[in-house]
Amino acid sequence: MEKIEKTLPVITSGEGSKQKINTLLLRTYLESEGFGQFMTTNDRTTKRFFFLNDDNVLRIFSPDNIRDYVIKNIETFLEGDDITQAVVLSDVMSRFSSTALESQVLVFIQCFGELDNNDSERMELASDDPNTCFIRFLNGVAVISKDDISVISYSHLGGQGAVWENSIIRRNIEIDETKGLYEEFCLNAMRVRDPKVSSSDGNWTREYPITNNVQKNFESLRSSIGYLLHADNTIQKAVVYIDRNSTITKEEGGNGKTVVMKSIQYFRDRMSVNGKGFYKGGGGDRFAFSGVTPSTGLIHIDDIDKNFDFKSLFAFLTGDLEVEGKGTNKVIIPSDRKPKFGITTNYVLQGGGTSHARRQHIVEFGDYWNRCNKEGDLPWEKEHLGKRLFNDFSQDDWNQFYTFGFKCIQLFLREGLVNGAMGSYEEKQLATTIASEPEVQEWIRNYVMEQRVQLNHHNDGVADYALYALFAGDVDPSIARNWEQKRFLKALYEYVSKVDGYDWNPHKSGTCMSERRWLRSEGDVQKPYIKSVSKSDAQEETIQESVPRTIAPNDLSNKTVEVDDGKTAFEAFQKFAEQL
Repeated sequence: MEKIEKTLPVITSGEGSKQKINTLLLRTYLESEGFGQFMTTNDRTTKRFFFLNDDNVLRIFSPDNIRDYVIKNIETFLEGDDITQAVVLSDVMSRFSSTALESQVLVFIQCFGELDNNDSERMELASDDPNTCFIRFLNGVAVISKDDISVISYSHLGGQGAVWENSIIRRNIEIDETKGLYEEFCLNAMRVRDPKVSSSDGNWTREYPITNNVQKNFESLRSSIGYLLHADNTIQKAVVYIDRNSTITKEEGGNGKTVVMKSIQYFRDRMSVNGKGFYKGGGGDRFAFSGVTPSTGLIHIDDIDKNFDFKSLFAFLTGDLEVEGKGTNKVIIPSDRKPKFGITTNYVLQGGGTSHARRQHIVEFGDYWNRCNKEGDLPWEKEHLGKRLFNDFSQDDWNQFYTFGFKCIQLFLREGLVNGAMGSYEEKQLATTIASEPEVQEWIRNYVMEQRVQLNHHNDGVADYALYALFAGDVDPSIARNWEQKRFLKALYEYVSKVDGYDWNPHKSGTCMSERRWLRSEGDVQKPYIKSVSKSDAQEETIQESVPRTIAPNDLSNKTVEVDDGKTAFEAFQKFAEQL
């Protein structure tokens, strides 16, 4: 707002040494400077933010900041005709505590809000809409729509409204659609090693071809970046960046996911939350988001624990956001104004099903940059990027970085959040729904995806007791004690039944485990057998209802087998059967 000719503020009453702060005069002075309170909802009992309106740029202030502002303003008069009074005012204001300033002055200054309210004056805030995104720079505003990207001056925005200070990027911008270093980093982050490709010249990067799946995941990543940069909240999901090679029990990092999530801070105000301690102990940490302000654009929950319960975010994702600090009142940020949520993790998220899926957008990162680290290379060496991201950027690099972001927004506006080639993530997450113990989840998934084929169970089947013995021999005894055979087989059946393209005893009809029961002869005894198959399996033989040759007692009379101490019960059984 326009300032009148600068004069020494009149904020005290009394004469000489008896002067003291006059709360009404101080309040009037602060309002004339552009200070106010901001209400985020119609609830008059929620905490309000103090701000300074500087030519439609809203700068957030604390009581300490406001007190310093007044003192520094007074100190500008320490040279000149008003020096004596300025010394007195500075001394009196220095002894007026921030607590007194808030309780006696600030809570009474003019209040503003976006919503019609008897307790506040309406203030229009500039904001994105479902079809347009505005990114503000020092030299103008980038306006992004589905079909166009342009930079216009602030004067052409008209009455769009005030903006929060942190929404203005402290750089100038020119559109540059040249492929930049950041775009190259993101593309490489999606690349996955192809074990069928080898390099004779020692150049390991040849093992990472840019396939259709890599391109598909790159588009998914780009759409997620566009979603996080777009302030409109019509769609409310958490963007989850995870490493493709992570498992339920094993973390795998260093693939670039945190770099990409942190890069959002160059567009929007980002608040980081330590994922290792987030919402533990049942009730959770209700102060986890205490640092959120109306200008926060992204809440980044970084490096979550493997036992993190995604359900703890449900209320934050779909409703208003309550912000509570220690010893302060709650602040409610409306659903349409709250920050986006981003998660980076080295573990598969616990839980699955529709309620989880509709609140998540998963992007799987490849292992290119992880391999780079293992090879002793550095991403900024000339063989890769040639310079450090952001720290070594020239103005051209920044222009290319921001223009790439604009194109990501444009992709999101056109196509929404684009699904990638999910790889093994869906199977990993499904395993979290059938058992609470990560070791059991991992064993069942590994058996279905790999071990059953390695052991030829997809062709010959396996006795249920032998399969259970294999499981019990592999997991920790303390876990096996809680997983009796019946429970284990039920969990395995549930997993096989839910994984797309897999089937349980396919030669049997029925819709439940009991109807799919398959008995095979072992001597004079019928034993339950299990055969799990996939559409992708290479079937080598057709299943028979009975074993062609039964084992007679005299077949076993002189048979012995030596078993290594480290072998599981099932491996011993297999070796014994091979000798018959």
